[in-house]
Amino acid sequence: MTTLVRLRTVTEGRGGGRASARRRRRVLTLERLEAREVLNASIAIDADGGLTYRTEEDGAHDRVRISVAGDVYTFASDQVIELVENAAGLEVDDGTFTVSVKGISRLAIDARDSTGRVLLASTNVPTSIHALLAMTDVQLGDGASPEGLTALTAPITYTSDTDIGRIGLVDSGSTRAADYVVASDSIAATGGFGGLTFSRVFMLTVEGASTEAGGTSNYYVPYVPGMSTVDVHSHGQAGSRSVFTVDPETSSDTGGVGLIGSKGTDEILVGRTPSRMLIASGGGHSTVTLSDHGSTAGIRHPILFRELGGGTMDLVVDDSAGDVPRDATFRVATNGLWADSLALEGFGGEGAVLFFWIGAGIDYRAPRGLDNSLTVGGERGGLATNSLVYDGGSYEGSGSSSRLTLVGAPSSTLIYDREVHATAGPDAGEMTYEYTPTWTQLPTVVQRVAYRGVAGGGVVDLIPAVDYVLAYRGGPDPGVAISAGASPGTLTIASRSTPPAFAATTVANKTNVTVDTNGTQDDHATLVDYAAGDPVLGLASLTIVTSPNDAVATTATPPGAAFAVETTADPRPVVVAPPPESTTVEPPPAEPVAVEPAPPASPPAVPAPIVETPPAAPVVVEPTAPAPAADSPAPAQNVGLGLATRFGTRLRTSDAGRASTPGDSPALRFRTARLAQLAALRLRRAERISAARAWLHHA
Repeated sequence: MTTLVRLRTVTEGRGGGRASARRRRRVLTLERLEAREVLNASIAIDADGGLTYRTEEDGAHDRVRISVAGDVYTFASDQVIELVENAAGLEVDDGTFTVSVKGISRLAIDARDSTGRVLLASTNVPTSIHALLAMTDVQLGDGASPEGLTALTAPITYTSDTDIGRIGLVDSGSTRAADYVVASDSIAATGGFGGLTFSRVFMLTVEGASTEAGGTSNYYVPYVPGMSTVDVHSHGQAGSRSVFTVDPETSSDTGGVGLIGSKGTDEILVGRTPSRMLIASGGGHSTVTLSDHGSTAGIRHPILFRELGGGTMDLVVDDSAGDVPRDATFRVATNGLWADSLALEGFGGEGAVLFFWIGAGIDYRAPRGLDNSLTVGGERGGLATNSLVYDGGSYEGSGSSSRLTLVGAPSSTLIYDREVHATAGPDAGEMTYEYTPTWTQLPTVVQRVAYRGVAGGGVVDLIPAVDYVLAYRGGPDPGVAISAGASPGTLTIASRSTPPAFAATTVANKTNVTVDTNGTQDDHATLVDYAAGDPVLGLASLTIVTSPNDAVATTATPPGAAFAVETTADPRPVVVAPPPESTTVEPPPAEPVAVEPAPPASPPAVPAPIVETPPAAPVVVEPTAPAPAADSPAPAQNVGLGLATRFGTRLRTSDAGRASTPGDSPALRFRTARLAQLAALRLRRAERISAARAWLHHA
């Protein structure tokens, strides 16, 4: 029978009373036991030189650090360590709390204290760790050591008597670039680490190297066992690069995987989800891509995204090669565990949903050539992201139809001050939203939504805004058509070209809508034909901004909204009421139209007509005459009213004596002044357009 011992405390002293109590002392003795276990931390060495270290029993908070230098192992604990056997006769330096042993052949650790911790800082002989109790803390590698996991050169095996074992690998003390592979039952790392084989692990943590600037560390997670939580954290420094790859062959509906980025640049690639996931930036910038060769079918679990330590994140959800049409939604979650976070659903396999506690830029690519849709927003009125790029997958000639819908609520307390929608071709464009919080001292908030691949379906924008500008950037005639939307109370702005020059856009909940046709030397014919009795929701005014040579035809304008046409964005036009019946607002001619003055009381002595020939049509300007008699009809006072609407001025009649010479006629003076005014207006408009384009580019 093996003889075991237990440390006992014996109190010695003489007599009684206080004097005797002062002379008493505590003596440590060994009590021989049979068939009983040692209750203290202990070391036993067998005849082959194999050493077994047993921690204090549960509840003792036994924290032990085990390391090796050369062939000398040191065991340092905050509990008393007993040497109970040395059958091999190895050299032992036996202290009370620290014991050193020279020349062991193998190392076994029995972890019995769930309240303590076993830290294996280094080892160079085969090592096994056996956790007898649940959640016993075992750590491989010392975070304070620059060697990190490279100090553990021998293979390590971990087993547990329960299904909730816990083990962590700490390599953060090292500054090297390293590669890590987390498999179903093992972990490998470059740099000399002997490797870990494990079973029955509930919580597994990998703290990667603090890679220096210029270095790249890789983290590969091909498979995660069921009922396990795996956390992988890169500690790379600023200027370093960390690449995470998660692509398991199988998955589990239990357990979870956490990926935390570095202070440098991270690339996180998830082809398929092994289980639910947490992905967080770690102080640097992380780019996350969810895709398996262009498919998101393998994304089947919830993923939570966080920005930690001041880090930022961009997300790419690439389903462009998918074969299933997607009706995705991106909204603010209103209930459940992640209420008030942002949620993207309907983009991947069954069970897939993305939750965001970040201001991430999101690039979502739907399957190409299929009828897809994305709805952004919700009952709270505002956008669900600061930066979104949506590729609907439908392009001209693809035969499919995709739509982007931005949903808001007129009663929302969040109403954007300004929105600019710049079109960029037949199926692409960008919308920029601005608002300045009135309840805080925060600066103006700018949110951006860009889109492409929405041919056939277009854009529906119901986000509340005070000022809305659609900047048309298409080609020449036939221009822009403005009409009633398919849903009551909406306004559609579309291209009259075939194929369309820009994606049709339906809007509502905008107070002031401006359509800027960007007309310059090309002709753009704008048609306003709102053939519906319902007013546009929230609309107070509709303004068409075009060039002087562009026609604006108004068949019917939205009821209850003021309507105006202007040729420059500054100053804003004087709002005019909608016409009572169909009419056409003709543009001014390229050259000014001279006006014939009222007939004089008597013919002039020497009529010397001066002929002007503007490009539109030649017009003869009659000479000036003496002042008319008192009973002569007064000159018309509404001359140039159409131009006054556009330019804020009016043609004036000639006065006697102004045309004393052929080169000083009123028509020539008017022509010169008008050309100068048009040139100034065009220069001002070109400057504003250039500034607006620069603002859009940098927004």
